[in-house]
Amino acid sequence: MESGLLPTINSQLIQLESESGARALRRDVLSAISTTLKRYTGSRERENLLLEILNLYNLFMACRPRMSLLIHDLQRLVVFLHEHADADAEALKQYVEVIRREKRAQMERCQTQLIDLLAGQRRVLLHSHSS
Repeated sequence: MESGLLPTINSQLIQLESESGARALRRDVLSAISTTLKRYTGSRERENLLLEILNLYNLFMACRPRMSLLIHDLQRLVVFLHEHADADAEALKQYVEVIRREKRAQMERCQTQLIDLLAGQRRVLLHSHSS
């Protein structure tokens, strides 16, 4: 990894997380991976995709503070590629969409639960991955 790249990416991730929150940053990174897989013109074979995802994973692991949601999603992509010997760029892109749908559904469940809690006029302590 280029030594000058890490501080730049690290500061950009911190700024984006600060402005939009960890979940929005996760959504944006997954969207960027999906778009990259659509437009990627290099080798689309599983081994090369795995190598690129591992490079991205190592980059995020070197960032401080670590972005646990991003790291977790990249770990899921690595495991997917490891477990599916026939996977290609299209299969990986479809799996990214599975993750995105899961996260959307999870957020909708959280919103529903929050509405139920607030309807009971209870006090609620909110926790965010971002703060």
